[in-house]
Amino acid sequence: MLNLRFMNKGFVFTMEVFFAIILALSFLGLAIMSVSENTTIIQYTSNESLTSDVLKTLDYNGFFLEILDDNSLTSSQKMAVINSKLNELMPADVDFNFSIRAFDSNIEKCKSNQTFNNCFSESSGLFQSVGNIIPENKAVTKKSLTLMRKQPPSQCNISGQKGSLSQKYPLKNQENSFELYFRDFDNYIAYFDANDLNIDFGISISPTTQLECDQQIRADINASVRKAGRNPADVMMVLDRSGSMDEFTVNYMKLFSGTFNNGTRTCTQWWFGWCQSWQYNNWVTLGTFDWNYEAFAIKMKYTGYSGSNKPRLRLYSPKLKYWPSSSGSYSNSPITIEVKASNLSNLTYPSGGTWTVQAWSDDSIDYDVNIYRTKLNAAKTEAITFVSLADWEDQDYLGVVSYASTAKKELPLTPNLNAVINAIQSLSAGGSTATGSGIYAATKELQPLPTGHGRVEAIKFQVLLSDGKTNAGPSSATAAQDAKNKGITIYTIGLGSDADVAELTTIATITGGQYYYANDENSLQSVYDVIAEKIGEKLQGSQKAYDANLLVPLPKGSQVLDLGSGTLVQQADQNYISYAIGYMDADHPWASYYIIQIPCNVNYACDLNSLKFPAEGTTFYYEDVNGIPNNKLWNIFALIPFKYRDLTLDIIQAQIVSDNQILLDVNVQNIGYLSSGQAKLDFYLNDPISGQFLKQETVNGFCGQKSQPCSNYYQIFLNESLSSTGYIYAIVNRDKSIAECLNNNVVQAYCVLAPRMQFYKIDLSIWRK
Repeated sequence: MLNLRFMNKGFVFTMEVFFAIILALSFLGLAIMSVSENTTIIQYTSNESLTSDVLKTLDYNGFFLEILDDNSLTSSQKMAVINSKLNELMPADVDFNFSIRAFDSNIEKCKSNQTFNNCFSESSGLFQSVGNIIPENKAVTKKSLTLMRKQPPSQCNISGQKGSLSQKYPLKNQENSFELYFRDFDNYIAYFDANDLNIDFGISISPTTQLECDQQIRADINASVRKAGRNPADVMMVLDRSGSMDEFTVNYMKLFSGTFNNGTRTCTQWWFGWCQSWQYNNWVTLGTFDWNYEAFAIKMKYTGYSGSNKPRLRLYSPKLKYWPSSSGSYSNSPITIEVKASNLSNLTYPSGGTWTVQAWSDDSIDYDVNIYRTKLNAAKTEAITFVSLADWEDQDYLGVVSYASTAKKELPLTPNLNAVINAIQSLSAGGSTATGSGIYAATKELQPLPTGHGRVEAIKFQVLLSDGKTNAGPSSATAAQDAKNKGITIYTIGLGSDADVAELTTIATITGGQYYYANDENSLQSVYDVIAEKIGEKLQGSQKAYDANLLVPLPKGSQVLDLGSGTLVQQADQNYISYAIGYMDADHPWASYYIIQIPCNVNYACDLNSLKFPAEGTTFYYEDVNGIPNNKLWNIFALIPFKYRDLTLDIIQAQIVSDNQILLDVNVQNIGYLSSGQAKLDFYLNDPISGQFLKQETVNGFCGQKSQPCSNYYQIFLNESLSSTGYIYAIVNRDKSIAECLNNNVVQAYCVLAPRMQFYKIDLSIWRK
């Protein structure tokens, strides 16, 4: 079925209708002839329905009308748009061929002889085809559509888009191939953005007051590290509170030593010749001691015993309450009395007091008596000492995480050291050992809000103490790697002989920290002192940059004349100068320079009012003393006004005078800052580059409209007579003799003398693959 539609909204039965009917009938006859001659074209209902639906869909929604009337597209571009749309609509198992032919009407010849060849002439170059070649061995369905377009009589359309000569009109603003682009740096922030390097940036430029296009400018840049100052620290105390931490294995101090004997005993109850109860006489007071902690243990080691009864040890509390005695062995094994917190609570004794130690032996022995604390109490005491160090500053924050079977954040990061001490003091033991959970919890707290309370400007540490080996929770090595990735250093402490040296060493090594071992409370205190010194060194030692590099984005449209000590880095959307700086500290500053210019004839210069040196997004990259990558955005700039020239033109008016003459009024302006010399104004027919040359005028030199004062920045050419109709192009500075922006150098007017009808014959053929 042949569809006949017209692009005019108003349509009456005139000569145009007559032409349309003739054209439609002619196309129908051609279609019938082609089908009858090609017997391989077999019409299937499903293919017919698809072909009709596609044509109707594109016709009824105005798609063909919109594309054919779009003067901004070439014929090839129009066909490419149609081809893309057809590919969207076609099923995957269908191939197609789409063709379109344009015909111009000839009213006078058609009046005298109403044949197809007299009434219509095929427009030169307007036959187009897209899709695949129609096969000879497939069942092909073909549908046709006829459209008519009518040009209004005797008018000039001067609403054409302005452009440049960088491509065939219609010309949009395009950048030359060597022009560069700014990248969006808003999201270009490193994860670890700690201010662990106090660095100053510097910039100076020459010239300083104004920069013109095609003029060189030199930018001198420098960077230096400050000597003074220390960075803030975020430190998480990570303490093991598993059940084994409640064991009395930490030797706190030696109480007494010496030799004694002369103990006797008396039986107080006999049973069939056996003594059921003994009374031990002549107890020896070994000494007294003051104790201000909760739980503790008294352990007496002795040698030389060879008597017939076991040595004994007993203890009196500050309330003079007798503590049950504990006996030794014949093999000289130590005697231990444990005083746990639960026992002490029953005594209701005041905090602190004097305790008495007594011993009994019926043989002479050499003895040593020592006081022991639980591993947790010893850890709490020395951790509190670590927190109480005078080296902490107001800018340092500490927090507490404890772990057993799971981890718990006891206190978030805070500058309140008393709160940290109270949180440590409140810990109690019980459960398994999930070291990985403790690391993860501390790492989370060291992150900025909303994840944790860490500060981006602080150097981050964990100080982890454990007495055993992980037997619950996630891998401690994986947790350590996560901490390292977030810029955290972990120092580990193994307390007692059961500590897993290999595990704690691995944690420290992964994060750039160090492992330390403590077997008693004195050595634990020394370890905490060493860790405090290490943290202090890192806070001060961070005033060094390793493997430093500076990346400077180049302004859009710029040409590099001198890189200084840098290297040009070219990327798809942005070019840079990269400076390999290397090591920097307070005694090793850095400086270099670069020289660029902005050409007058690049489009970028048309919209540029000032330039910033170095460009936004300039970034200083380096590694800190821990090998952690960091970056800092350049924070000081020099701004300089930028001046350019820009010739542009407009067609004020266009009118048709006769069959072969039109008159144009053209206004040429310099809308930039810089003055311009004489230029040429050219007129071309049909194409601004390869079309027919019509006329040339000389344009006077102008001052720039944006410069002050300036009144002579334009020239109007009235009644420019051209002996052609059609597409007329006016071009200023076509030979580029003036160095200026090339935007808006071309305008178009479309002038036609008489009504013109054009018919389009559309064919769509489809077949199954």
